[in-house]
Amino acid sequence: MTSTSGQAAARAMLLQRAAAALPQSLGPYLARLDAAISRLPRWLRQFVKFAVVGGAGTVINFAVFSLIIWIGGHAVSSHSLALGLLANAAAFCVAVAFNFTLNRTWTFRSKTRTFVRFGRFFLVSLVGLGLNILIYTLLHTYADLGPHITQLLTILFVMPFNFIGSKFWAFR
Repeated sequence: MTSTSGQAAARAMLLQRAAAALPQSLGPYLARLDAAISRLPRWLRQFVKFAVVGGAGTVINFAVFSLIIWIGGHAVSSHSLALGLLANAAAFCVAVAFNFTLNRTWTFRSKTRTFVRFGRFFLVSLVGLGLNILIYTLLHTYADLGPHITQLLTILFVMPFNFIGSKFWAFR
């Protein structure tokens, strides 16, 4: 094994451990929310949890999106559609990894077939990304709301699709 591949393997192991530790570090907060929503019907509890995870994922998405828009805006001195779409795609990838980890362990409490579930979740998320890109492009072109408002509205439009796909297929 070369040092480059050894370093890549070490980074991958570190990322896996960080992703596994995340739900544990959030444990007390998630337990309080579980208690608060315990009397709701199961599907509604899952939707609330999905929305909470999605809200946290949205914060992560916005942070990555904003960082790329900020860096790219300084590099090209404009906020073009191409820059917005690039930032959108990168933010999507980071948020999907975060959302999968919490949805698997907390929202849907899936403990089996992680690889299959991730593949399904990623596929649902890719279709959601397609919808996201379409809606982002339409809002950017016709509404002229600015990149952050456009991204927020896009996420709100796509979330119900992602929940239905996750609940009834990815984590089933």
